[in-house]
Amino acid sequence: EGRVAAIRWGTALLNVWMHVVGCLEKAATNCLTSADNEEEVADWDTAVAFYTGSEARADGNGGHFIYTLAQVECEKFGTCKKGDMAPINIDIFDLFNDGKAHLQQGNCDDVAEKASEIKALVTVPLIQGAMRAMYALDVSGDYQETTQGQGAAFAAAILPLVDECNEGNANIIHNDLAPGKTLGGSFEVIKAAFERSYDCLGITCNDVGGIINLRGNGYLTGAEACDNAQPVESDTDYDDQFDNDNYVSSPSKPQSSPSKPQQSDSSNGSGGGDGMNAAIAALLSGLVFGIFGLVGGAAITLAYMSKKNKKDEKEFVTSSDPKDVADRNIWAEDFKESKIDVDDKSFS
Repeated sequence: EGRVAAIRWGTALLNVWMHVVGCLEKAATNCLTSADNEEEVADWDTAVAFYTGSEARADGNGGHFIYTLAQVECEKFGTCKKGDMAPINIDIFDLFNDGKAHLQQGNCDDVAEKASEIKALVTVPLIQGAMRAMYALDVSGDYQETTQGQGAAFAAAILPLVDECNEGNANIIHNDLAPGKTLGGSFEVIKAAFERSYDCLGITCNDVGGIINLRGNGYLTGAEACDNAQPVESDTDYDDQFDNDNYVSSPSKPQSSPSKPQQSDSSNGSGGGDGMNAAIAALLSGLVFGIFGLVGGAAITLAYMSKKNKKDEKEFVTSSDPKDVADRNIWAEDFKESKIDVDDKSFS
């Protein structure tokens, strides 16, 4: 499961992310002040297409690429409300448009500046994903291989950028998030290492935010944004039974097809359905855990009985009690009458 998660996330984080940045930098490098830069504009458009993907929606539903990742993480890090476009996505698309216009006008210095600003902003979801995976592992105790694979993929994507800023910070993150090292990692340590790199990476504490609690009105303990940056107030009401400041859900699995826009409770009456679904889920959970308990108890009982029988057999064979001696003699006579040749080598 860990390898599957690493491959799935690595496809978007390593391949697609680098292709987006590569196309932007190629367009900026090959820009000519005396031409309309038709090929460079095509490279720029390619970057936009790969950043967005073909299934992404403005509210973050659908899609598998970096745009959708930024949408998911902005809500979880308190930088946007559910359903709103992530602030970094707003800024990135403004920069996409400005950069293309500068390419067509031959303003090559401006193109390079826009490409650099976009590169900085698209690192934000990489940092957010890495920190959220480490929080799940270190604080929430989520040691699933899937979570470890996600953490390793996010770390592999962001580490070269951090290393370019400061090798020491990169080593700290690597030592806590590399494959096989995540179980001994510290969220507090890697959070501090990332935050020391923000200025060099060209991003701010407000860009990244902190891991939001499930009430949507504050940060999880120890996962606050730096520089006292505050989360965007959420309009989402969460069920009190899931109100746990130390809970972090793992990154959502990319959907295979676009999701339909969610309807409000007032329009489709989903409030009662959610309550019924919760009750059914609780009932099924109790049933499943009851079955596991029954099976586990039976296994323990059988193991105990087997061990006890072996102990009784040993005591029977070595006992000097007259009754046991008599029983052993009867057993020996019965064994002889069974006509089994105990010297037959086929039984060895």
